[in-house]
Amino acid sequence: MKKFIAIFMMLLAFEGLKAQGSMIIYSQQDIPQSSYANPANRFDGRFFIGIPALSSTDIKWSNRFRYSDAIVKSGDSLKLSFDNLLEEMKDKNYMSVSAKVDLLSFGISISDKSQFIFNVSEVASVNFSISKDMVRFIYEGNAAFENRSANFDGLGLNATHYREYGIALSHQFTDKWRVGLRAKYLYGMENIYTEKIDVQFKTDPETYALQANTDFAIRTSGVDIPEGEDESFYKYINGRNNHGFAVDLGAHYQFNDKLDISASLIDWGFISWKDYTKHYYGEGDFIYDGIEVNSFTNNELNIDGETSFDLVLDSLEEELGVQEGSGRYTSPLVTKFFLGANYEIDKHSNVGFLMRNDIFQAKVRPSFSLSYSRQLISWLSVTGVYSSLNNTFDNLGVGFSVDPGPVQFYLMTDNIIGAFQPQHARNLHLRFGVNLIFGREKDGPQANVAKRKTKKSSRRIKSRNKSLQRSDF
Repeated sequence: MKKFIAIFMMLLAFEGLKAQGSMIIYSQQDIPQSSYANPANRFDGRFFIGIPALSSTDIKWSNRFRYSDAIVKSGDSLKLSFDNLLEEMKDKNYMSVSAKVDLLSFGISISDKSQFIFNVSEVASVNFSISKDMVRFIYEGNAAFENRSANFDGLGLNATHYREYGIALSHQFTDKWRVGLRAKYLYGMENIYTEKIDVQFKTDPETYALQANTDFAIRTSGVDIPEGEDESFYKYINGRNNHGFAVDLGAHYQFNDKLDISASLIDWGFISWKDYTKHYYGEGDFIYDGIEVNSFTNNELNIDGETSFDLVLDSLEEELGVQEGSGRYTSPLVTKFFLGANYEIDKHSNVGFLMRNDIFQAKVRPSFSLSYSRQLISWLSVTGVYSSLNNTFDNLGVGFSVDPGPVQFYLMTDNIIGAFQPQHARNLHLRFGVNLIFGREKDGPQANVAKRKTKKSSRRIKSRNKSLQRSDF
């Protein structure tokens, strides 16, 4: 139990972390991995295979504050400044950190209209929401809430590590509509999930103690392994009884020769957890005199051999009245909704707009981006993007794709400053990969772009001819 509270408090200390990433990849249809953002996207070529463990690595992380602002130097060591942290926080705050690595991926063009893509990916994510008062309460204790109530609304945590096995199919139904679907089996390894947290505090005007009413339920799987349990590596990677399912849906609508409108729903699903589960819960009223986390910086042993950090954890466990249980439970994935538009300026360049919404704890967190892409030469394309990510507005990104032949290499980031100086940036996002793509008419994606244009022109001519034939009657 103490181990779990320690993990939870460390997450509180780094609350400012939050990310909504993978904006730039959405419109890059020449890159097969763009189908992870919209399964209706179509890659160029007859067949592709991703280099195992190198075809797609996607890492996202961001702060409302800069790391260099919150972490200050104290003598020869570094110290977390709670004062700076509280200054940068809003009343309610959202965080997500994630990483996704493809272990295996390949795709086949079944016909001129249909494509199939298969992937095996390792996924880890942390999604966390917390109120400013919660961090102030942990740092300063009840003294911070004299003559006012503490607001703990919006507290939630969903941390998950799982493997994804995905099968996607996209199909061109009409000249204007293309639709895609990805079905995903999910194998769960670890999870922390808050089913509910309802905490209300008010200050006693006489004693200044906090009178609390709590009702919470927190589930975990794979976090606390029973002592003496010798789990084999094979069981860990493939034998735990944690299974789930999710779907991705996507569509493109060709409004006219220049404008393409698209939308997608990603990670709509769940995982059912059975192995190594724990249930932490509590309900009731208690009076809390408070603790202070200032003592963390002087983590010395007392006469009983306990550190100040141990005393804090003991106090929290006793006051909260935490009870333990176990049993199967289900946790949802964080669902994302994309809505985009892409306008073709000429045969070498286009501009795009994208809105992304992350749905977590029954709330929507929006982000937006504007992009410009240009095919510089037949084997090199470059994209620039400006993004608003989770209430930060200083995100300038860049991406490029190199296609000298069957080998495709891509590298992109939603924030160029964060890629080179992460300690001074509010956001960090990096995505890169290597694919082998076969079956293009010529080396480089531009030949396939021209091919698509020719097909569109042919369809328009056929449509006009049919109209003329009908008019003859």
